[in-house]
Amino acid sequence: FCWYVIQVTFRYLGKFHHRRRIRFEIRFGRNQRHVWSDHADCQEKFPTLNLYHSGQLQAMDQAEQNINIFEWRKLTIPVVGRRKSDEKVTGWRKNNQDLTWHKSKTKLVSTDIDIITNIFYHLSRYEEKWRHFAEETASDYSTSLLSRYQNLKVPVVDILLEYLHYLLNKQMPSFIRILPWPGAEQFGAALTHDVDLTRAISLKRRFLNNSFGLFKTLTGSGQVHQELKKDMNKQDEQVWSFPQLAELYRSHGITATFFFLTRVWEGLHVRYNINSKKFKQLLQLLQINAHEIGLHSSLHAFDHPARYKIEKERLEKSVNSDVTGLRQHYLRGKYPRLWRIAQKNGFKYDTSLGYNYQAGYRAGTTHPFYTYDYDDDREYDLIEFSLAFFEYNLPQDIDANKYIRDLLSQVKKHGGILVSLLHPSNYLQEPYFSIWNTLLQQLKKAGAYINTLDGHQRWYKHREQITISTVSDDRIKISKPGAVEQFSIQVNGKTQIDVAGNDEISEHGHGIYTISTKKNTIDLRIK
Repeated sequence: FCWYVIQVTFRYLGKFHHRRRIRFEIRFGRNQRHVWSDHADCQEKFPTLNLYHSGQLQAMDQAEQNINIFEWRKLTIPVVGRRKSDEKVTGWRKNNQDLTWHKSKTKLVSTDIDIITNIFYHLSRYEEKWRHFAEETASDYSTSLLSRYQNLKVPVVDILLEYLHYLLNKQMPSFIRILPWPGAEQFGAALTHDVDLTRAISLKRRFLNNSFGLFKTLTGSGQVHQELKKDMNKQDEQVWSFPQLAELYRSHGITATFFFLTRVWEGLHVRYNINSKKFKQLLQLLQINAHEIGLHSSLHAFDHPARYKIEKERLEKSVNSDVTGLRQHYLRGKYPRLWRIAQKNGFKYDTSLGYNYQAGYRAGTTHPFYTYDYDDDREYDLIEFSLAFFEYNLPQDIDANKYIRDLLSQVKKHGGILVSLLHPSNYLQEPYFSIWNTLLQQLKKAGAYINTLDGHQRWYKHREQITISTVSDDRIKISKPGAVEQFSIQVNGKTQIDVAGNDEISEHGHGIYTISTKKNTIDLRIK
């Protein structure tokens, strides 16, 4: 019996290196990319999975010139770079069923496409390297490879990983994987709000109405003035939806993330003052209900990077706590430069990666991922949460709820996280009120793991510290950080975990187990 333990994570999509994982490594560099085991007998008994190396990871501009179509489980997705089937290689035969390549007289299996290059291409946002202005990256999606092939609703990176897991499952007799969410939930979700406007009536209109109020009263038009003032107040109340949102989330037991601006003036536009009495009360209300406060960096901060530090410190002073999350105003930013700025200023995650006028998966994944700077060949600790949709980039000519369901189905299928955005100024207006409440019902019904983005990033970093190792043929050991009191694993193959007499383990079927314990080390028996 040869027991395989695998934890596949594309943490570092660097040009020449990869951070190794327990038991199995997906290693790629100048000369090799393969999955291997540290057990000699297993290497002899079972074949190695070779990941095809097109040699174009170091020349991505050349890879962009080679666009191919990859078909997998009735899906057709574009891939960059050469394919092995296009090269003249002797001694290889093709298996049409699973699109793998087998070399004669060896136990070697290789992919036909360069999976690593394609994942790097999307997650690094290399295809946006030639953009000159920050507005282009968020507004013009026409040049995106995924947009050109109508794949923005399809997480291409997740599909490539699914294909890789399929190949691993065929080659390995058994393996364990740590599930993405602690309670074996199918997927995660984060509800976010960008606080842009807090009044419907501008200060200019207010000033003019009040200034002419006395004149109107003297001319016998005082009643008209008062009616106009009541109407303005009513419109402002429709925009200030925070009490209703707080009650909605309290009734569902949900926490959300609110991103606040800290600059009062944006050109000639007056925003709001977070240090005013009204906003101090609002921030306190959100914090009491365990909601997260993040920075909504000002419109031109990207062109003046020094503002990020000033705005972050100003918000931290107002909320009296650390601010870990960033979303750029109007999603305005270029990558990897925005990641570089966020990392330098102490943010732990960014969630600006989305299109202003098109919902979908801009980086081709529903999962959070560690960011990477291809200019400096440097990995960052900063995590990116791609923004799936917000009310303005949903299509207006079809049912928005159906479009959201399609996005949600992909997230559920791949165990990712749905990051959604609604501006509070629109919550009490239709159709946004119905859309947001319908989304909450769908998430609760599906049993999603709902948390703030800061909560997600903390879980994400704790999860990667969980390690699994074999003790003997019938025992495994799991080590975890103390902050993790619950996590879930899935055993692939015919092997099962022995749960008899162990109250710390609950079985869900299909080889899925949830482990709840405060212990840092857990020994499990295999049967």
